[in-house]
Amino acid sequence: MHILFITSGLFEIVGGIARQNSHICKCLCELVGASVDVLSFWDSGQVIDHRYLPQGTRQITFRGFSGDKKRFAWSVTSALLRQNYDVCMVGLVNFIPLLLIPFLVKRQKYIVIVHGTEAWKKFSLLQMFLLNRTQRILSVSHFTANQMTAPNRIAPKKVALLPNALDPYMAEGVNPVQVQDRQEGFARSSKNILTVARLSRLDRYKGHDKIIQALPDVMTVVPDLCYHIVGDGDWQPDLHRLVEACGVVNHVIFHGWVNEAHLQRCYRECDLFVMPSTGEGFGLVYLEAMFHGKAVLASNKDAGQEVVQHGITGLTVDPDDHQSVASSLIELLTKDDLRMTMGLNGKALVENNYMFAHFQQRLMSILQESLK
Repeated sequence: MHILFITSGLFEIVGGIARQNSHICKCLCELVGASVDVLSFWDSGQVIDHRYLPQGTRQITFRGFSGDKKRFAWSVTSALLRQNYDVCMVGLVNFIPLLLIPFLVKRQKYIVIVHGTEAWKKFSLLQMFLLNRTQRILSVSHFTANQMTAPNRIAPKKVALLPNALDPYMAEGVNPVQVQDRQEGFARSSKNILTVARLSRLDRYKGHDKIIQALPDVMTVVPDLCYHIVGDGDWQPDLHRLVEACGVVNHVIFHGWVNEAHLQRCYRECDLFVMPSTGEGFGLVYLEAMFHGKAVLASNKDAGQEVVQHGITGLTVDPDDHQSVASSLIELLTKDDLRMTMGLNGKALVENNYMFAHFQQRLMSILQESLK
């Protein structure tokens, strides 16, 4: 089988989409008898993680384009016209116009992957034309599938579910860390809550501000509380000002960008993971937190409510309801047995449904069915 995978990025950008792209790449490269060509828009080609893209084989090629739109578009189109690919995997719906000429000229087969907000909109006539002629549309969640199909007259039967999965190389971290062994600011407080997300002004929907605004009310009941924020970006100065305005400077720690080892330590040492976002197409960080045995506070306004089971693995709230956010935080922080039970439920949910082996099996099944 000859496969072309066109992707927004795998190794030099961060986030859930890049992580899923790397998982798809790993699955395709492990497909017996397959040859795979990967064209990545944002990657430069200089940084490659060979755990996801094996080296030393002629059956796998990788090219990065460093965000060069013209060179990327020309390379994708010419590759599809020049080579005889059994299927083209389109890793971002914004790339689908590049399939027009190959489809018209040689009826190229293709599969499109949709993630979140990039698909929650009214598409152009060209995009709808091509989406209705794809072999399959793979959606990370029912929420994203519904947000895409309803306004765009796309047949729901075209859509298959391919939820995100825990990274296969994330080390297990379920045992609670003793307070006296805590580092990186976690030893300051008896209760620690954590958010892991980009701090970009474009991603203000993540809900950091909702948590910060709720802290004064929560601390009337849980005074020894610290909010840990992992991630960086151009929204951070605004959040610093909000922290000062809310009078919680001594209760918020900005960790910035951290490496994988530090990130997993943050997951292990927190008591509760919080991200009441309104724009998650899935929410990979929820899986990571649950795998580490943590209860989760998520939103009921996006796909987070599919990943976090309300009352079982955590709580889902309306992020715009200040009282609901504050009271849910208080409930989860003061009811230790409930919080720990939810954490164990979440870990079991991930292990039974969202490991890499589950993802690989789903993707291979969809590929086989789509190419019959």
